[in-house]
Amino acid sequence: MLFRTGVRCVAFQAVLSKRLARFSLELAEEKTKLLPQPADLSVIPRSIPSTVTHIEHIGTDHEKTGRELYVLDLLDADAVPSTFNTAGKYATILIAWDATNASPDAISSLARQLINAGGVYFCTWGADCERVHDIIDEEWVGNGFTTASDPTLMTTWHDDDSLADAIWFALYNAFPVDAYFDECRSVIAICIGRPDWATEFRLAFANPKRFGDLLLGSND
Repeated sequence: MLFRTGVRCVAFQAVLSKRLARFSLELAEEKTKLLPQPADLSVIPRSIPSTVTHIEHIGTDHEKTGRELYVLDLLDADAVPSTFNTAGKYATILIAWDATNASPDAISSLARQLINAGGVYFCTWGADCERVHDIIDEEWVGNGFTTASDPTLMTTWHDDDSLADAIWFALYNAFPVDAYFDECRSVIAICIGRPDWATEFRLAFANPKRFGDLLLGSND
């Protein structure tokens, strides 16, 4: 069975719309505090294309979920590394991609690689993200990834959400079914062709509590 639904954090929508501008400004001001020192993480300016093809461990969500947080910043969809060294057997994966000009075969290939790497909950964001979502579902069913013990893959698309909203959802709402829950100890944000989006991932994942407080307008 597949859960195929576009999800929005409706309960917070009024607050989120008022806070997005302040969120971007405050994140920029806090950048030196949020990011690890250059010895631990290469800081990639927005104006310079990234050539990173390995997965980056950015931080840990100590406050709420305990999950490890990773970023994969790719120039192209076919640059996905063959192996992921991440925590746990399974992962929640957020894909940020303008897939308007991507062929079905390119999306299918990406989906197969990420499912083989342990993806059990997929969030898609960006232009044509619903099509990416649908093809991931098709790959799960059509290539025999379903199992007798649990055939359920969780997928959501976020075409009406901001990138910040999609990140928040992946961090705090995107959990797989019980069969995969205990070993789903990673959140992987994959950015394709947009280093500026990857920078937003790094900022959020370096300090998820601060990110959530800014986004939701917490006064704590």
